[in-house]
Amino acid sequence: MAKFRSSVRRYRHPRAGDIEVSFVRLAVQEGAWLSLICHFPEPGSESARRTRGLVTLPE
Repeated sequence: MAKFRSSVRRYRHPRAGDIEVSFVRLAVQEGAWLSLICHFPEPGSESARRTRGLVTLPE
């Protein structure tokens, strides 16, 4: 298995446009074979602003 490295990914979303997110892998303590990959825009960035615009809050 290839070693995981945190990095940055770039996406073109149909509504938000170009966004850039960092990602990390979190290990699951109860299962060494499990992991969770989390993607997030840098706080205060244009990508953070664009992704916030995709959120719909319940009324």
